[in-house]
Amino acid sequence: MRHTSIVAILMLLAVFSTLSRAGGYSSEYGTRAIARSPDGELIAIAQTDGVITIQNADRTIHSIIQADSKHAMALAWRSDSTQLATGGEDSEIRIWDVATGSLLKSIQAFNDGVFVLAWQPDGDILLASGFDVFRAWDVEVDQPITEPMSVTFTDMRWNPSGTEFAFSGSGLGTGKFDGTELKGTRFEDQITPCFCYSVDYSADGNTILTAGGTDGTVRLWDVETGRTIRLLLEADEVIQDARFLDTAGQEVGAVSDTGTLYLIDLTTGEINTRSYLLNLWSIAPNPANDSLFAIGGIIEQPPSTALPQGVQTANPLISFVNFITRQDR
Repeated sequence: MRHTSIVAILMLLAVFSTLSRAGGYSSEYGTRAIARSPDGELIAIAQTDGVITIQNADRTIHSIIQADSKHAMALAWRSDSTQLATGGEDSEIRIWDVATGSLLKSIQAFNDGVFVLAWQPDGDILLASGFDVFRAWDVEVDQPITEPMSVTFTDMRWNPSGTEFAFSGSGLGTGKFDGTELKGTRFEDQITPCFCYSVDYSADGNTILTAGGTDGTVRLWDVETGRTIRLLLEADEVIQDARFLDTAGQEVGAVSDTGTLYLIDLTTGEINTRSYLLNLWSIAPNPANDSLFAIGGIIEQPPSTALPQGVQTANPLISFVNFITRQDR
C-alpha cells in the first residue's frame, strides 16, 4: 500500500470512490491496496469499505474477506498463499484464512495504525511499520521479536530466500535477524541519496530496485555494497512504485503520479510508456501469467476530458484496478 509522503497517500486513498473498469476490477468502492499471492494464483484487492476480494488468476472471485473500512490499507501474504495479513488505521494486525475469509487471529500492534506489512518467505516473521514506528512479530506464537523502533518505512520487501529484507522511507537499506536480534545496514550513497517510495528484490536477491519518489528516478542497487549500480529512469514526475516484472529480472515496470506506466527493458535499455489520465500509485506484477495489475485514480476530471478506455463513472474522484497483459503493453 505509497507518494509525496505515506501520510498524503493514505489520505488520498480514503476519498476515492466509484469504479467500473473493463478488463479490470469493478466495485462500488475505491481500491486501497493490492497484493499478489506468492504462488501467483491469487490476487487480493482491498476496498475503501473494508471488503477484501480474493481473485483467481482468471479474475473470478475466490473468496471475500469482510474486514472494516479502517482495516484494509496494508496486505501481506503467507508464503504458502493460504493466509493474508492486513493492517490499517486501527491498532491491530489481522490474519485471515484465504479459503474461507474467516479471521484467524488479531495481533495488537501500533496505536496510530499499520500501513506497511511484509511476511517472511517460508517463515513466521511478519514485519510491520506505522507512523514513525517499526516492529517484527513471530506470527506462529503471536509474540513480538523486536522492540518498537522509531522509523517510518514506505515499503519493505523480503529477499527470495527470506534471509534479509530491504526497506525504504527513513533511509534505504537492508535488515536481517540473528536469532531475535535485528541487524540493519543503511545504504550510504552520498552521490545518490534516496528517500525512496518502494523497494523490490531481483530473483537472485543480489539487486534492489527502487522508485525514487520526488526525484523521479528508478535505480538498481547492489545489495552487498549498498551502492547504485545503474540509473534506469530520470523523469520530471513523482515515481511512486517500481517492480521487477519477470523472474529473469530483465524487465522493470514503474508508475508515476501523472499517469505514466514505464516499461524498461534492462537488456536493451529501451523504455516504453503508456499514459493514463490517472495518478498511478502502484503495480503488482504476476510473472506466472506475464501480466500486471495497476492501481490509480483520477483526481481532477475536467468535463471536456475523455476518460481512459473502459472507465465509466460520473464521479470525478475514482480509483481503478487495471489488468494488463503482455499483449496490451
